[in-house]
Amino acid sequence: MAVALRDAYGDLIAIRANPTPADRRLIEGKFRSVHNASALTAKLMASTFYSLLEMADLTPAMAPKKEEKEPGKESEAPPPPKSAPSPDISRSNHGPTFH
Repeated sequence: MAVALRDAYGDLIAIRANPTPADRRLIEGKFRSVHNASALTAKLMASTFYSLLEMADLTPAMAPKKEEKEPGKESEAPPPPKSAPSPDISRSNHGPTFH
């Protein structure tokens, strides 16, 4: 839910990383200016935002643990398999012959 909230309201989350009810007037003002909303519409938009905010956990997500490298192993992809050398067709005896 937090990811969806950050996607939808990223501009508000950028202003306040963890908005509180004390920031409600700031949030309503942002909705009024960005969306040219009336005071009532901005209030309803802020209510929706705060309702969704209650369901989301905006604490910073834990970074996934990186796999530990085993000694002697490289983390890069293996090189592509070597293809067989192409035969030199200019000296080939496999072409048509006229007798």
